[in-house]
Amino acid sequence: MKLKRRIISDAANVSMTNMVIAGTQLLETIILARMLIPEEMGLIAIIAVILGFVRSVADLGVSNALIHFQNTSRVAFSSLYWTLVVFGAVIFGLFFFSSPIFSHYLPHSQLARLSGWIGLNFLVYPLGILYQFFLQKEMRFRRIGIVEGIARCLGTVTVFFLAIRHYGVFSYVAGQIIYSGSKSALLICSSYRLMPVSFAFDLSAIRPYLRFGMFQMGERVVNFFASNIDYIVIGKFLGTRELGFYKIAYELVTVPQRLINPIFNTLALPRFAKNQNDDAALREGVLVMLRVLTFLTFPLLFGLAASAKVFVPVVYGPGWDRTVPLLWLLTVMGLLKTVGNIGSSLIVTKGHVKTGFIWNCIIAAGNSAVFLFAVRFGAAGIAAAYSLVTAGYFLLSFQGYFTATIGLSLRSYVRSFILPGLLSAVMGAVVYGLYLAFGYAQLRPLFELLLLVLSGVMVYGLLNIFFTGKELAGLWRDVRSSEAASQRGS
Repeated sequence: MKLKRRIISDAANVSMTNMVIAGTQLLETIILARMLIPEEMGLIAIIAVILGFVRSVADLGVSNALIHFQNTSRVAFSSLYWTLVVFGAVIFGLFFFSSPIFSHYLPHSQLARLSGWIGLNFLVYPLGILYQFFLQKEMRFRRIGIVEGIARCLGTVTVFFLAIRHYGVFSYVAGQIIYSGSKSALLICSSYRLMPVSFAFDLSAIRPYLRFGMFQMGERVVNFFASNIDYIVIGKFLGTRELGFYKIAYELVTVPQRLINPIFNTLALPRFAKNQNDDAALREGVLVMLRVLTFLTFPLLFGLAASAKVFVPVVYGPGWDRTVPLLWLLTVMGLLKTVGNIGSSLIVTKGHVKTGFIWNCIIAAGNSAVFLFAVRFGAAGIAAAYSLVTAGYFLLSFQGYFTATIGLSLRSYVRSFILPGLLSAVMGAVVYGLYLAFGYAQLRPLFELLLLVLSGVMVYGLLNIFFTGKELAGLWRDVRSSEAASQRGS
């Protein structure tokens, strides 16, 4: 198959599972928002930052190195595996014995009694993470998707069961433990035969991976700080209540991003790595992905923004209305991150990891300065600033991420998603107009939301049939032929 058809085939295998993952994450937030108060949701946001930060460094950056280096011996794999397991045990120990520190500096916070449970995640997380990236390297996307989907569902069931029994913030922490543990167990059971782990350890065999991983880990740390400084600033200066409102808005806006990030990380990196010396193929792959993914995700963001005043109270219940203006202000950020995230996969593919590290340092410093200034205008000031700085970073970094790596011009890049953007904007305008019209009809909120969603789907579908009918037909033929070829290959 051509690269285009292979990408579409792989994307079809991954996308449905990613929808399940994003759906379960959204469902967890809805369950917790209905059972907890904004202050507790703000504390969960802080715990999520802690979990995300440690997970970003728990593999020492070697997971992407495993994909970049195409030939990995069993000795090297085993050595990497035990290195990560020991590192995870060290992290668990640090959290387990940090309870007195939390009690001293945060005497009224629940973090002290939860610190050991939070650390338990990192005792079980490293047991399977290397196998996930090994499957990704071998492009076993269906197997990864099944494992991830089952683990996410088990975690969400745990959150639901404990939340309705009033376990509060612990419900979220326990759900994360079950997710990490079940995912590691399933990855080991499904992949051990492909690459058995021995008790061998050879430091010289893993030095190239560790050197590569140091830049990756440094980039992740800086990137994570840059991406979460808004949570840190709001929690510090405005309190957990305001952070609770902001968390709901941010998670809604990033639902499409969470849908496509696993596609980029799971699909793009190994596929690009196998074509890392063919810039023409990489340009084609990037543009195909952008067309398909923006076609699916842009209408979600525009539709969400247009129906937010009905969507938020219906889905999250009363008391969350302050989320709506924050959601509107963050929408531009969500759109730009949707189209910009593929750059990280490209620089890893081309081995330009230093570029990513430098840019993430710039972003971290810029976000810190801008958000510390914007916090005087409240959470709304942070949200507006986030959208503005994201636009600036995208334009300034394009040369280093795309033009210098594969010779892709900004004009070609934007042209690949400008039509889905315009059609989605028109759809959003129609949906918002209907919302204003329905206000005079005094409809029940749930019925009004269903009408708005159905109207948005119909309008977007008709617009695409009229303006992109031939392209959609060609894309459908590619999907069908890709599925047929995949079935013959299996």
